[in-house]
Amino acid sequence: MAQKVSDDLRVRKAIAYMRDNPSAALGTALRAAGFSPAYAKNPQLIKGTKKWQDLMREFFPDLYVLGKQQSQLEANRVEKANFYHKMKDSAIREIIEGQGFTYLGVKRFMTTAIVYFSMPDWLTRDKALDKLYKLRGDYAPERITIEDDLKNLTDEELAQRIKERQNFLSKKK
Repeated sequence: MAQKVSDDLRVRKAIAYMRDNPSAALGTALRAAGFSPAYAKNPQLIKGTKKWQDLMREFFPDLYVLGKQQSQLEANRVEKANFYHKMKDSAIREIIEGQGFTYLGVKRFMTTAIVYFSMPDWLTRDKALDKLYKLRGDYAPERITIEDDLKNLTDEELAQRIKERQNFLSKKK
């Protein structure tokens, strides 16, 4: 019983580590929770257990996951661009917003104006959509339909077809 409690605690620690360090690899989380290097190198050994699945649902409930997915689908990133330093802020803003971006501000120097703006993060959005499609099962494997006209033949017709094929093959030699 003590071993089971210890394993449950280590699994909880590993999942908590992943929640607190989203960019950490699963192997790193397993090592931090006290799992052996064998488990850390082969995380699939633990991912397949019922306990792992139950605790993942506890730590990352569906609403939490959906919220994160939604924020990824709407992700933006901050970019900057250089403009001519004598250009007015209103003209720069008009250009940025004319492209559909959100103007954030400008920092001026002697020979240039650096403009900061927010724009959609297409890579993050694309990855989020890809994950969503996978979760929904929209990436089903290609299906090939084979038409089998032999299943409707009687035994006599099938025997005749076999004989015809054998005759054809023997003539080719």
